[in-house]
Amino acid sequence: MLPRNASTPESLAEHVASIETKSRRYETPSGSGQMIWRVWGKGQPVILLHGGSGSWTHWIKTIPALSERYEVWVPDLPGLGDSAMPDQPWIPETCGQVVARGIQSLIPIETKPDLVTFSFGAHVGVFVAAILGNRLRS
Repeated sequence: MLPRNASTPESLAEHVASIETKSRRYETPSGSGQMIWRVWGKGQPVILLHGGSGSWTHWIKTIPALSERYEVWVPDLPGLGDSAMPDQPWIPETCGQVVARGIQSLIPIETKPDLVTFSFGAHVGVFVAAILGNRLRS
């Protein structure tokens, strides 16, 4: 939740920064650059994929609550937020390949994360699920 006094851009930026500073940051390849992952909490991993024209901050109200019980993985999807563009073609399938490779390199094979998506993240998530199959719990 945003603080009640978060009425100015500065206080909103401070709130975002305070959430981000509690995260652990990882990078995986995306095109000629990196895909950025932020992680909070401990427990069963849950991966949150945001909507189009967005970033990890689409989940800013959800992260604190979930991180009390779960290990919350929130990437900036390829080409969005702080993440580099994927290789062409720039389509959900290509983004899904980048995300799936990131999950494979960051989360141990014996750990089965849950995948939560919306909007553009759901388009990407379909390809992630197709690639990872039973490596995902749900």
